[in-house]
Parts: sequence; C-alpha cells; structure tokens
Amino acid sequence: MSSTTYQASKVERNYQSFPGSQYILPSDDIERQRQVFRLALQHKVLKTAYDGRLIFPPVQIPAGANILDSGTGSGTWIMDVRDEVPEDATLLGIDIEARMFPPPDERMNFMIQSVTSLPPDWDNKFALVNQRLLIAGLTVSEWGTALREIYRILTPGGFVQLGEIRARFSGGPVTERQSAMLAALFEKKGLFIECAKHLPVLMKEAGFINVRTEEKVIEIGKWAGPAGEEARDNFIGVFRGLEKPSVMTGLATSAEYEELMENLEREWDEVTDSKTDFYVFHAQKPLIV
Repeated sequence: MSSTTYQASKVERNYQSFPGSQYILPSDDIERQRQVFRLALQHKVLKTAYDGRLIFPPVQIPAGANILDSGTGSGTWIMDVRDEVPEDATLLGIDIEARMFPPPDERMNFMIQSVTSLPPDWDNKFALVNQRLLIAGLTVSEWGTALREIYRILTPGGFVQLGEIRARFSGGPVTERQSAMLAALFEKKGLFIECAKHLPVLMKEAGFINVRTEEKVIEIGKWAGPAGEEARDNFIGVFRGLEKPSVMTGLATSAEYEELMENLEREWDEVTDSKTDFYVFHAQKPLIV
C-alpha cells in the first residue's frame, strides 16, 4: 500500500488535547480515521521485528493481575496481548486522548490519563506496565516523572517494558534532511529525541533493577521486501502527521514538506540499508522496596 494513504489533510487540525501536553501528532477525528490504521500497521511492524513477542521481561502474570498499557492509542497491544495472559487478568489502557480507544469489554477498559500523573490509589497495583513510543509526547523532565510514576504503581517484583525508537534514520541525503528537521522540531518543543539512549540510566535512577535492552534493526523501503514497505508506510505516516508543527515552527513550508516526504519515500525504496533501530527496555521493581 502506498504511503499516500496518509497524506495530510489541508483542513485545520487539533494538536493539543490534554492540558499541558507537548504531544506533537494531531489528535482529532481526521487523526483517528488515518492513525487507527497506521497504529495497527506499526504494531505489526514491531511485532514482526521481535518475532511475534508482546511481553519481554521474564514475568509470570498471576491470576487476577492488573496490566497497564500507557499511551495505548488505539489499543492494539492490549487487544493482542489479552490472549497471552490469564483470562481473569484485567487490562487497562490509558492515553491523553480518547478518540482512538476501541470499545471496552469485560477484560479491558480505557481511560484518559497522563503517565506523568497517575491516580494516587494505584500504588502497587499493576503486575506489568507496557509503554511504547512516547518519544513525541514527553519532555526531558517528564520522562523522569513518568518512570517514577510507573515504578510507584507496579507491584513489588512487577515489570515495566518500554519501546522506543532511535529517531535518527539511516539512508541517504534526504533522510539526513528529515532527521535534522525532526531533531530541530523536538528541540523547539522540548521533547527528548535521545530518550532511547538514556532510558536505561533513567530507569535505574527511578529505582528499577534488572534493566535489560533488546535492540532490533528495522529495514525500511521496497528493497527490504514487504516488511520494508510496511515500515516505510508507517514512518512516512508518522512524518506526515508532523507537517503542521514543522510548518508552524518555521522549519519548512507546506510545499517543501510535501516534497520532502515524496523524496524520502523514493529514497527509502531505492537506497539499500535504509533503516532505523528500535529498542525494548524492560526492568523490575524490587520485591522489597
């Protein structure tokens, strides 16, 4: 499928949904229509890269356990993982915007909530917390807050797993221009583009033990076969969602940005070894705290 599926609408978009949030992807009904599909594709890309694994730490989910998906989006991880956990486990997805939430059922529910300020009565509640790709949503200072909050709500001995991307892609000169623009946008917004590099240290500072990293290379473009085309469509979809904030911060005009996206897609298809790195970090809350 061509990434033109994700071409940005020219109508006015809503980029702010949760008070104080710096999340830079749009969060309106147009976003829902396009991004629910893209998030399903993203889930498929990452699941393929990690050989179908959804739970990474050596955790035995007990009967009746609570499991949290932070930044759940359209709930793709929850809907997939519920077949791998006990039938009486309760799954909760949180996000700063509800428009993409799937319908709840007897096993899973969804609520608007920021990971930087979780409910006080969630102390020691969750056996597993999953969080993926909040690189575009948390500032430098918020990462430490979020990790401390996750630590607080985990049961003693519980696990967290965090999936994040290396935001600098490998490719050719167009890829370099896109990476530079992305870095400039993140800097202007106070976002932590190098979060993947620092997360192991931040997790230890929050109190976690047994911190582990699992890294995978994601090949991008037609040269890498069907998986590469899916990865290309996913990342082009993400970047198209960043058009308006890039234009508003003076990094490009709309015409320049559209040309950049077209050239980027072409370069990824033609330049072998176009790729990026993805990381899953998992760690444990000590049994005695």
